[in-house]
Amino acid sequence: MSKRSFAGGAAILAIAVALSKVLSAVFKIPLDRVFLHAEGMAVFNGAYNIYVFFFTIATAGFPLALSKLVASSKNEDEKAEAFHTAFVFIETLLILCAIAIFAFAEPIAELIEIPKCASSLKVMSPALVFLGVTAALRGLFQGDVDMTPSAAAQVSDALGRCVVGFALAFAFMGTEIEKTAAAAMCGIPFGAFLSAVILACVRIKRGRIKRAKFSAAKLKQLVFIAIPVTLTSTAYPFFNMVDTLSVVPLLSGGDKMTAFGCLTRAATLYALPVSLTSAVSAGILPAIARSDTEKNSEAKSRDAFFALKLALLISAPCMAGFLAVPKPILNLLYDNADFAFLLRVIAPSAVFAGCMGVAAAILQGAGKSSATAGVFALSLIAKLLLNIILIPSFGIGGAAAATSIAYFLCALALFIMIFKMTDIRFKWLSAAVKIAVSALLCAVTAYFADKIMMTAGAVLCAAIVYIAAALLSGFVTKSDIIMLLGKDEANDRKRTV
Repeated sequence: MSKRSFAGGAAILAIAVALSKVLSAVFKIPLDRVFLHAEGMAVFNGAYNIYVFFFTIATAGFPLALSKLVASSKNEDEKAEAFHTAFVFIETLLILCAIAIFAFAEPIAELIEIPKCASSLKVMSPALVFLGVTAALRGLFQGDVDMTPSAAAQVSDALGRCVVGFALAFAFMGTEIEKTAAAAMCGIPFGAFLSAVILACVRIKRGRIKRAKFSAAKLKQLVFIAIPVTLTSTAYPFFNMVDTLSVVPLLSGGDKMTAFGCLTRAATLYALPVSLTSAVSAGILPAIARSDTEKNSEAKSRDAFFALKLALLISAPCMAGFLAVPKPILNLLYDNADFAFLLRVIAPSAVFAGCMGVAAAILQGAGKSSATAGVFALSLIAKLLLNIILIPSFGIGGAAAATSIAYFLCALALFIMIFKMTDIRFKWLSAAVKIAVSALLCAVTAYFADKIMMTAGAVLCAAIVYIAAALLSGFVTKSDIIMLLGKDEANDRKRTV
């Protein structure tokens, strides 16, 4: 695999993720500001967080697992067998989940103590049926290090979700909160359908996949990879699910729903850089898997370090902005800065979660999937225990702090494992210092610029300072830029020798 195939593919997918997040913001921010507000968003997000859990499995977790099998396949027959087995398994599983959510929407809504979200759960459930197609086809394309179809599908999903959801929310404007939330949720199944159609059309245009039988042996191999890969690549929705199930019951006082709604705002913002770094994870896993098969430790180390630098480059300025100007950012996006301190407390999660995802993908590509699953399971338990300990004492801020602490512990453990369990080596300390200085300059610029100009202008100034600092400090090098924009021919020739 060339540098261009990994870095370029990750860049394409990251751009698609950014576009889809912009489209999602075009939908969710007006939904918050105009139609639902904090309490209504708690109703909407009660169902939406459950969908995101399955959506991430279908667009990140499971495709990553399948992409590893595809990348390691010796011929087209093995590749077809892996695809067919994966499709049958995940589609059957998601159909059963869709039926269960529709049938038990009311008990689920009661369980999370947001009873008004039952209608939204029912409306959302059909979307899961289309996610099986999305999961299998994305895994097939990404295993061949072809990120373009996945990118097109992701943007199509967000566009369909935005157009249909916003239109129906507008149509039900002024009705009960649960009706408006359910109307907005109608965009979810439409977007999922559109995404599946796009991927299927691309696959048909390129030629039908070879016929293959369902393989129990391949399923066992796939599940063995898929469980730990899915757990770590879907950390964000898992952590959100813990909050959905525990935060409202643990809170005291009469503003539970408003506080939870504000927490979901902060979580939505830190999730943006995490979504972008997930594109890096999607690219690095098959790259490491192929290098591992070739016994090329130099290529593994080079690609792993580059992936980590990309994750830091994306997430560090976001954390800096959230720490420096949380109120102006929330006012700019939501016209409401209630509980603004939550964004500051949860800000480190942007870096820790992004690095955690990349570290997990590196280990999984190197064949250490089960170890990553154990670390993530412990971090999830830590998140729940921290919620139980911190929320009664610190209120909703305890939930935000629990998220940052749990992500930090998980990321730290995974990087220790990389150096202990693999032959991957890179000089991380110098890079960490350089990116920390760049992020600090970004935060200082944002803080003072916000006092003399509009928030959007302050963010732009901070971004310019950050990019300049990253370049001047040497964190971003000429070779890094070449990897993103073109092919490093020397290294490609070296790999083929």
